[in-house]
Amino acid sequence: MSKYALLLKDMIKDCSKSQEQELSDLQAAEEMVKFQLRHGNDLLAMDAIRGCDVNLKEQGQLRCQDEFIVWCGRRKNLRHVFLFEDLILFSKTKKIDGGYDVYIYKQSYKTAEIGMTENVGDSGLRFEIWFRRRKSQDTFILQASASEVKAAWTNIIGKILWRQALRNRELRMQEMVSMGIGSKPFMDIKPSAAAISDRAIDYIMKGTDTLPKQFGEIVPTCLRVACAMLKSISTFPCSACWFKPVLER
Repeated sequence: MSKYALLLKDMIKDCSKSQEQELSDLQAAEEMVKFQLRHGNDLLAMDAIRGCDVNLKEQGQLRCQDEFIVWCGRRKNLRHVFLFEDLILFSKTKKIDGGYDVYIYKQSYKTAEIGMTENVGDSGLRFEIWFRRRKSQDTFILQASASEVKAAWTNIIGKILWRQALRNRELRMQEMVSMGIGSKPFMDIKPSAAAISDRAIDYIMKGTDTLPKQFGEIVPTCLRVACAMLKSISTFPCSACWFKPVLER
């Protein structure tokens, strides 16, 4: 696959500007090959993680992985970092027999718990990962090997955090609806006895015209009894007026 990428790169160089269609097709093919190479490398690197007690198959798509110099307080380490949709994982690279790399698991955090500062310092290579529910000093400053790597990571992390914010908002709205609050929780109800009584009586009386005759007789009778009871309660001095519109029908 890497040979195809090199071949396509050479063909793009040899393609003249007048061959717009051919150039566009070659560039699209090069991007596809690069994606397949990255995806293959990501899967191989993921299989090389050792000592991890987290089920990585449940953490969403592996978005990217790379080497960073990582500061945590005064400690400075070289770490291979994996970014999944739902998890960021820190590991230490170790050479094994045959010249292969494996990645020793160090720690991981849910992306739902993190925030990001896109630029730290003047080098243009550093960004910061911080935590919403931890102490302010519990942060990680990551230094990339190149500005392109840093830009790619901050862009991907920003999109993940944005998607999570939208998802959390939707979940909160669903919880509010399930609790009977809704997206506009009773904003049209003013704190007055008349407003509440009108709503209650109108709701009760809806559809009484279509009820059988005996129900049409029972409902006003019940309301008169309720009205008489409410008149005798001192805490509701105006309760009789609640039923006035109905009793006059």
